[in-house]
Amino acid sequence: MRHLRPAPSRKAVRAFNGYARPSSSAHTTKSVRYQTASHAKLRLVEPQAQANMAKMKPPVRRERRSVWTWGYVSDEPSEAERSAAAKKLAQRLGESVTPPPVPDVDAIALPLPRLTVPAQVADWVSTATAERVTHTYGGHSLELLQGLRGQFVNPPDAVAHPRSEDELEATLAWCDREGHAVMPYGGGTSVVWGVNAPQDAASAVTVDLDHLNAVLEVDDVSRAARVQGGLLGPDLEAALKPLGLTLRHFPQSFPWSTVGGWVATRSGGH
Repeated sequence: MRHLRPAPSRKAVRAFNGYARPSSSAHTTKSVRYQTASHAKLRLVEPQAQANMAKMKPPVRRERRSVWTWGYVSDEPSEAERSAAAKKLAQRLGESVTPPPVPDVDAIALPLPRLTVPAQVADWVSTATAERVTHTYGGHSLELLQGLRGQFVNPPDAVAHPRSEDELEATLAWCDREGHAVMPYGGGTSVVWGVNAPQDAASAVTVDLDHLNAVLEVDDVSRAARVQGGLLGPDLEAALKPLGLTLRHFPQSFPWSTVGGWVATRSGGH
């Protein structure tokens, strides 16, 4: 056992099943491929190195996600930008174009939750309107159009934000016991209806992994890392950069998507 040391720069790493792993050459930019987690052999690290890993957990982003565009409210175009775009479109079409109003998330009328949250999980499970609205859709343009129109006909009945593996297990145990459908949620950028509640579910709970966003371990020899599924792409790169590492995985959704989503969908980076 020994302390981790800074790795040489420009090392490309590959991800599989929650691990980041290097490509065959430290100085290559070859495309990477997914492998099984059994290929990852991480050494134990000394307590100080473990303490350093604990510091590689970014703060959970508190900003509300947008219901009508990718990302967060701060990523939405301003009213001036929307008006300017409408004016250009009107000139091209030769008729008047008016930007639709942006819905007030807190004022959207939703069906009542079809479940009761027990006290054992109430600290991290919510049935608040804003939570249910912002976790109804993914990133497909048709979903975003419904969001802009304020149409949320099949929202989850509750949204969980487990802060630890124990809380995640408790959430899943509750859902299994009561028969609630479960949808994992990372960055919400799915364009294949991957985060939507099933239409035929009697009740549904979204499990948002935003608190499970830490880099747990980095091995500078094998250039492998163990990270949690809720870690956003920019936060992962920010944690790896001081070590001279990069995952080199930059999908179109990179600013808002998570490692867990990349692995679950076998996403393609650039």
